[in-house]
Parts: sequence; structure tokens; C-alpha cells
Amino acid sequence: MTSDELITELLGSGWQPSILPLFLNELKKAFDDANRYYFIRDFAKELSFNNVPRNREELELFDRMLDEKQKKFY
Repeated sequence: MTSDELITELLGSGWQPSILPLFLNELKKAFDDANRYYFIRDFAKELSFNNVPRNREELELFDRMLDEKQKKFY
């Protein structure tokens, strides 16, 4: 599989090279979120879902705090 075939498989046909930096940024965010999940999953309380979304600013603050904790831990 070539790199172009891989990107086409992920983004679909018709993708433009100009979208690659945005795609890379989204991949990095996804990996950061996955690392946060794995770091806290053993300590997290049971989650429940509801119809009211959580405040995004609060979530960003929590992510920053968690990133700092991870740096100290590793």
C-alpha cells in the first residue's frame, strides 16, 4: 500500500494535499485523547450519558490539568 492509497482509504477519493496538515492535527488530538483515557481509566468513576453536553471550556481545563499530571508521572 502506498501513502496515497492509505490517505485515500482514510479520507476518501478527491482529497487535496492542503487538507493533510489539518488531518495530521486531528490525528495528534486523537492520540492525545487516547493517552489521557488510558492514563485515567483505572481511576475514573463510572460514566453515564445524558442529553446535556458538558461545558467545552471545563473539558479543556481538565485536559490541561491531566496533561500536567501525566508529565509529572512519566
